[in-house]
Amino acid sequence: MPTPIVRVRIRGIYATALTKLLLDAGFQIVQASRIISERFRIPQLNIPADVTVKDADSPSELLVIGYPEHTDEVVRALRSRLATSFYWESRLPVHSTVRVKLLREADGLCIGEAAGVEVEVVDVDECASGRELVASVVRTAVREGERPRVRPGARVVGDYAMLYECQTRTVTFSEHIRSLERRALLASIAATAVSSPNLCVHWRSSAQHGEEAELRHHLAELVRKLEEVKVSVESGSEAGPVGGEKVVVVHLSSTDKRVLDELRRAVVPTTPLHHSLKSLNPELQEVVDLLDAVSRHVEPSALERGILDFLASRLAGRRLQLVHVRPDGSALRLGEAHVEDVEVHGQGLRLVLRRVVRSEGVYDGLGVAKEPGDVIETVVDTSAWYVIHRYYSPSGELKGVYVNVNTPPEVGLEEVRYLDLAVDVVRRPNEQPRILDLDELVAYAARGVVTREALERALSVVAEHAGPDALREELERVCRSHAEHCEKLGLGGSTARSTT
Repeated sequence: MPTPIVRVRIRGIYATALTKLLLDAGFQIVQASRIISERFRIPQLNIPADVTVKDADSPSELLVIGYPEHTDEVVRALRSRLATSFYWESRLPVHSTVRVKLLREADGLCIGEAAGVEVEVVDVDECASGRELVASVVRTAVREGERPRVRPGARVVGDYAMLYECQTRTVTFSEHIRSLERRALLASIAATAVSSPNLCVHWRSSAQHGEEAELRHHLAELVRKLEEVKVSVESGSEAGPVGGEKVVVVHLSSTDKRVLDELRRAVVPTTPLHHSLKSLNPELQEVVDLLDAVSRHVEPSALERGILDFLASRLAGRRLQLVHVRPDGSALRLGEAHVEDVEVHGQGLRLVLRRVVRSEGVYDGLGVAKEPGDVIETVVDTSAWYVIHRYYSPSGELKGVYVNVNTPPEVGLEEVRYLDLAVDVVRRPNEQPRILDLDELVAYAARGVVTREALERALSVVAEHAGPDALREELERVCRSHAEHCEKLGLGGSTARSTT
C-alpha cells in the first residue's frame, strides 16, 4: 500500500522558499494563499493539513506543528536543506493524553511526572504525592527551563476538531472561523454529535471548509477515539503520551536564510539577503520589496555589494546590541556597543565594536579581573564562524582574548545576531589557548539541537584558534566522560584531525 502524501500548510515571511523546499521534497501543499497558488501554479486545496509550518514568536524562527510522524518527516526535509540552524523539539506532544503521577507542591504549583518528564498540573483540588491521574497536555515545552503543563482529563485532536473532557460543556472556535453562520452550524453539529455534558469541543480552522456530513462523522469518531485513549492510559497499557501534535521550533541561522533566498529566487525575483533583511529590519519591508523588483535587472553580486555599502553607511557611529542565541533557547543580550569601524569585507561586513566596562567582577572563561574603565573590543565578521572579543585595561594593556564560536553573524540596523555554538577558545597573555565547554556542544549535537554540519564547522574553528592537538586532547577527554554522545555522533580523535 503506498504511503500517503503528507499535507503541509505554510504561512509567514518564508512561505515562498519553504513551499519550494517542501514541494521539491514530495509534500503536498494545502490551504495555500492566493499568492503562493499563483506563484507555483498549484490549487488552493481547502483540506486539512497534517503539519503546519509558520513564523514563530521571533521573525528568525519557524514553528512546525502537526501529527508526530508527519512532523518528523517535514523536519527531516528542513534539516536536509537548512543544515546549520537550531532545532528544538517538544518534550511531550501538545494535546496528547498522559498518565501523571503527582510529586510535590512547589512555589504554588503542583508538580507531577509524565512519561519521564516533569510537568505542572493545573485544576487539581489537592496535590497529593503519589496520586495518579489521566491528564492532557495543554502547553508543551520546547526549550530548556520550560515545563509542560497538563490538565486532568483525556483529549484527542483530529483534522477538524479537538475533543476533551471538561467540567462544563462548551463549544469554541478557531479565531480563523469568522462567519457567524458557519459557527452556528458547527455549534449545532457539536450539540447533536456529542451527547455527554462533560465533553468540550474546539473546532479547528479547517472546520470552516468541511462538509456537514463529514464533520458529523469526524466528531463521532473523536468520541469513540477519546474513550479508547482514556482506557488505554488509565490501564497503563500505554506508557508514553498518546496522540497530540509534535511541536518543533527552528531558529534560522544566517547561512540557512541564504539557502532560503536561493530557493525563493528559483521562483520569483529575490534580492540577496532578502530573508535576513526582512527578519532583522521590519522598517525595511518595502525597501526589500523594491530590491526584489530591482534584482531582475541587476547582477546579484553587484546588488549585494550595494546593500552592504548601504548597511555600512547606516551603521557607522551607531550603537548595536549583540544578541547571542544559545542552544538552550535563551537569547542573551550582551549590551549596546559603539560601532568604531565598519567596512565591506569580502562577501560581508566587518565591524569593530567598543564597550566600556562600568562595574567590577571577573570575565567569564578568562578568569581575569573586570574593572571599571576596561575596554572590550569586539570584531564581527559576517562571513566568519566566530566573534572575537579582546579585553583591555584602561591603560590599553591586553587582558585576554575570547573567541566565541557561532554561526556567521547577521547585522541589522539595531543588532548583531548569531547562534552560539557553546564551545569557546580563550587565551590570556603569554599563555596557551584553552578550550571551554566542548562537552556542551557535543551534548547539544547528540540531542539534535545543533546539526552535524554546525558541529563540524565549530570543531574546525576550535582547531584553527586552539590548534588541532589541543582539540584532539579535549575531544578525547569529553568522549571519556560522555561516551554515549560521542558514540552517537561518531566522534573521536580522528574527527578532530579531519577538521583541520
